[in-house]
Amino acid sequence: MSLLLASIEACREVAAIGNPVLAVRHLLAALSCTGRLKQRVIVTELRTLVEEQAAMLTSSEHELIAAALAKADRGPLGPEVSAIAHSLTLGRRDAMPVPVGRVNALFVSSRLLAGQAFGLVQPVDILLEPEGERVILEHAADDEAVFAGFQQAVWAAQQFLHARAAVPATRTSVRGVLPRIPRVLPVTGPSIGLAAAIGVISQMLDQPVPAATAFTGRVDPKGGLHAVGGLAAKLAAASDKGVLRVFVPRDNAGDVPRGLSGLEVVPVADLAAVVARVFDAPVSRGGSMLIGGRAQGIAPTAPVRARARWLVTCVGKADPWGQYLDRARHGVPREIQEEGPILTLCRVLEPAGVILLHTTVGDDNDFRDKAESVARFLRAADPECTVVLAPLAGVADPTEYAQLMPAMRAAIQAGLAKAGDADLYASLSSGSPQMETSWHLLRVADRLPLRLLQVREERFTPAGESRVREVELPDPPP
Repeated sequence: MSLLLASIEACREVAAIGNPVLAVRHLLAALSCTGRLKQRVIVTELRTLVEEQAAMLTSSEHELIAAALAKADRGPLGPEVSAIAHSLTLGRRDAMPVPVGRVNALFVSSRLLAGQAFGLVQPVDILLEPEGERVILEHAADDEAVFAGFQQAVWAAQQFLHARAAVPATRTSVRGVLPRIPRVLPVTGPSIGLAAAIGVISQMLDQPVPAATAFTGRVDPKGGLHAVGGLAAKLAAASDKGVLRVFVPRDNAGDVPRGLSGLEVVPVADLAAVVARVFDAPVSRGGSMLIGGRAQGIAPTAPVRARARWLVTCVGKADPWGQYLDRARHGVPREIQEEGPILTLCRVLEPAGVILLHTTVGDDNDFRDKAESVARFLRAADPECTVVLAPLAGVADPTEYAQLMPAMRAAIQAGLAKAGDADLYASLSSGSPQMETSWHLLRVADRLPLRLLQVREERFTPAGESRVREVELPDPPP
């Protein structure tokens, strides 16, 4: 019985995260080879699952589950199975119009059922919140690639619209929500990327995405699409869900199984090709626009820069992104992932180079992994951006100025040798408070030509202003 209960719990999880057809099939398979008591437990679970899921099922899922129940409708428990099929019919509702910004994403679950991976089709809602500059995914994940894929997709959509002047300039926070996954996101990898990018563009153009379309693929911030794994499992889930068209990266074309019936798989090379196939209205070119806004006092990027920009920053606990419980937005705390200060600054500043100062000593003070994560993301975001890792040798206590000042001075000088004749900016928002103060001290004591930038919390940012601002302190008296 313990094995059966574990299997039932797994089926509940599978249905809750978006594959009720697989859960029903698995339970019905167990129904045919167990004893009478276990069969009754399974039938009870089937009834609960169908009643909970009926209102959310697509037409295709209704038909597949009804067919599976009809096939199992025999034996002593046949009347009860028939009653479950009848309740499935009663729970069926007409399809609702697809809201703007909702997009079907294809995943492979990181959870297994009977030792096998399975695909998921999940709606992703992209919400735009005015007067902000945050990138937020309303789910935590064990794999950093999930949020990296989401953030790169947001950058790609912003760059795509920026290049085409498709919408008026606004400052907007982008929030991704998976409304049907109640817990921590049970997926890995960057597959959410293409769906997220299309969702942002859907919101900005105020055009819905067709309900029977789904997407999978990693999007780099320049709009290129890159291969992802588990395509066969994803397409099987899409077919069960009633999806008619799936966009996949062109690099995955060789992974498409033969003999797919009723499912059009469209391999594409870049975001522009997907937008051209999905939306009715053309996306114009020319002009300029900006979704995220720019730091006050920093000129917008010109087509040809007279001087490059370099960012010098410590790596803090919230870099490259932070996880926390969002208590303000929901009745119960919900796990959130949000970009950290370094990525916010890079999205606004668009630097030609970034110098990442980080500590290396001690269990709670070794930030090498975080620095390397930031570097990986920035290099993927812009291959032309030079990223320099600058360890702070000997800093065991990030609050001790006697350790910080000489280590930061040495790391900065080594990194700036690579920057050449560039405008230099330093971040005041990552690292310990003593690191923040050290930037001010080094600027004055060493006469470093640094412009100091701060990423403000949303709650302290006046309406209409950028979260990123330049900090100007008065010069000391002569």
